[in-house]
Amino acid sequence: MGGTDERAFLHQRVQRLESRTVQLERVLELATPSLSLTGEELWTVAEASREVHVSRQAIHNWVKAAKVRYTTQGRRLLVSRADVVAMAQGRPTIIEAQTEELIRWAATQGKQATSEQMTSDQ
Repeated sequence: MGGTDERAFLHQRVQRLESRTVQLERVLELATPSLSLTGEELWTVAEASREVHVSRQAIHNWVKAAKVRYTTQGRRLLVSRADVVAMAQGRPTIIEAQTEELIRWAATQGKQATSEQMTSDQ
């Protein structure tokens, strides 16, 4: 009787929610760097500092700042060789590269949301 079809409205809503779910899954994937150290060569802090000619404190600072992947074995701190070498050479580590990718993706999503908001307001 002149009303809107509720099924069509619900169908549109489900499609928007599914789209949003895909976007959120992508964000979660990007926001969770692969911290797996399986197959990685690991160095103790002393080995890392000796090999790349930086202080042990520098290695600890990188760990604290979440710049390098690490694990502990008892009280021993083991760091990813690839990440330490990248930091020493001024290159981005795996964690930094994934963070930059997430930021770029989020920036594009903000622009898309703005254009979607503009069309929905009209």
